Amino acid sequence: MSTEMITSGQKEAGVNVIVAAARKAGIEAIEELSTNGMLNAGNFQRGILAQGDKIAVAVKATVKATLAELAENVVGRLKRLFSDRIIELAATDGRETLAEASDVFMIGIYKATKRGVCKTTPKTVLVVYEIVKSGTFRQIFGGFGENLKRLCWTENQIVTFCRDHYGLLRKDGRGTFFLFEEENGGFFVAIVRMDDDGTLDVFVRSLEIVDVWRAEFQHRVIAPQL
Repeated sequence: MSTEMITSGQKEAGVNVIVAAARKAGIEAIEELSTNGMLNAGNFQRGILAQGDKIAVAVKATVKATLAELAENVVGRLKRLFSDRIIELAATDGRETLAEASDVFMIGIYKATKRGVCKTTPKTVLVVYEIVKSGTFRQIFGGFGENLKRLCWTENQIVTFCRDHYGLLRKDGRGTFFLFEEENGGFFVAIVRMDDDGTLDVFVRSLEIVDVWRAEFQHRVIAPQL
């Protein structure tokens, strides 16, 4: 990792990015608060324009925290691993499902529903994350700030990852999590675990369960690169 100081040009470019983002966010916030009646001409002049220093303090704190997270490859409750690598998942024909992948999940397959062929998928770049802040599935995947459909894999892709990228799975009986969507539209998480002898099992759980996954166990999350 480079330890060189950032240049004045980089600082200026960063400030320009922050200013543009703050302007966009500010316009959207003012419009939304005005629309719902929280802001009007009177309190805007008295409570907003006259208190620029307070806004500056809040903006600085938010920007500082966000820059620190980005620098450390942190997304919500997750930290990116292997950020110096491009990791690709092979294209799939949609034929493999969790329920029938006993050659991959030799210990057991739990609560996976047997169903038909999935959709085909192209080669996909993926990202490996580690949980650094405890949370429920909803909190963990919600931390991306994205439509959950964009974070989903097909069952065939999950099986392919476990076969082709076996070395990226969390070891010591801890979980590696994959979000996927059932045919009826519900979201589920495939929890893949590796036993001490290197064999795998998979559990399927609803995204909505309220179990808290503890950061100290360093569970992993596999997501498409957005």
